[in-house]
Amino acid sequence: MRRYLFILIFLFITVAAMAIDSFSKPVDMHTLNGPMMNNPGRGWRLSQELQENFNDETWSYDNKSECYYNSAHPTAIDSTVTFNYYSGTWNHYETDIYVYDPTFEYLNALIIDNNFTNAIYEYNDQHYLTEKLVWAYRNHYQYINNRLSAIYSWQWSPSNPSYHKEIPDFDTSGRIISSTNQVSPDSTNWVNFEHVDRSFHSHDTTTGDIFNTNFAHQYPLGGFFNSNPYGMVSQEIYKSWSNGEWINDRRYDYSYDASDKRTFYIKMIWNDTSWENEQQIISSYDINGNISVRLGLWWNPDSLSWENSYRVTYTWEQTTANDDQTTPVVKGLSLSAYPNPFQSHVDIQVNTKSNQPIQIEVFNIKGQSVYHAKAMPNTQITMDGKSLSSGIYFVKAKQGNETSVRKVLKLK
Repeated sequence: MRRYLFILIFLFITVAAMAIDSFSKPVDMHTLNGPMMNNPGRGWRLSQELQENFNDETWSYDNKSECYYNSAHPTAIDSTVTFNYYSGTWNHYETDIYVYDPTFEYLNALIIDNNFTNAIYEYNDQHYLTEKLVWAYRNHYQYINNRLSAIYSWQWSPSNPSYHKEIPDFDTSGRIISSTNQVSPDSTNWVNFEHVDRSFHSHDTTTGDIFNTNFAHQYPLGGFFNSNPYGMVSQEIYKSWSNGEWINDRRYDYSYDASDKRTFYIKMIWNDTSWENEQQIISSYDINGNISVRLGLWWNPDSLSWENSYRVTYTWEQTTANDDQTTPVVKGLSLSAYPNPFQSHVDIQVNTKSNQPIQIEVFNIKGQSVYHAKAMPNTQITMDGKSLSSGIYFVKAKQGNETSVRKVLKLK
């Protein structure tokens, strides 16, 4: 089943592509407030993303993600629960948990309950993003004079490790106007791979400091919260290295409305002599300025026309400091863990209507399993946590296709 939206950095593009091109991927969300995507100062937060695909001249459900927020910080996303639609029903796919620094402004970790991957983020004293650790690869972000000077990426493989390097170039305002990507089998011998040239809308006011702030806030949220730390980009042209020269590969043209919100972009592919249409994304907004629909279209070269491909509908809600919307229980499977915080032990209780046994597993912040047990429904087990280091842990219960996760804190 195709999934154009969700998630993540992380799940639906290759590790190599992420290492090279993930934070320069064009997207069409316009504004972000701290770690939460919304319109600053208007008290709106995303409640749901719903995707439909266009097949046989009709729209059909594909997947949806529901957002839940930290009770003490109602604009900080606490978790997302994703469902796939098949056989006429919505079926739970995964629950993703977001872990922040003490200020709840910067994302420290992303934990995905189906164990595809977990992500860890690190920042320097200026709150610039410096490290990204995801399963078998690592990104290091290097700064010189408060500018992102290089990105070094390493992808682990038992037989074929690979290395990637991206070197950006800036204009006088500190905007990244171009980047060159190189690859290496040994981190010593580098070969050109891809180059991008970037131009900006006349209304763009992005500076180097603004980019660093946007990058630290937006990039860790990944593909779910589509964002663009570069600013109001008007065009990007990507080129591939071939036979000692740069060859056109693909191009993105962006358009904005009178409020400087991105309304659409067109992706074109180079056919050796000219640019050809491939994809178009059209974004519309509600009366509050929040994105309401994103429509994806593909170019049909036979009919020379645009055809519907997918549609994403966004549901927003207003928030106040008193909101308390926390991660829900997945239907049919209820998980509790107490005391929380704990010092020596945790009592884990799982309630369900099914008689199937339940797999219990506990993970640390790095995604490493520290405890595993099997339990019968509607029973309680006790985990001895005296040997565990202090910090955040995630208790996961899985029964058949249903999963529930709870976050617990170990104190000294």
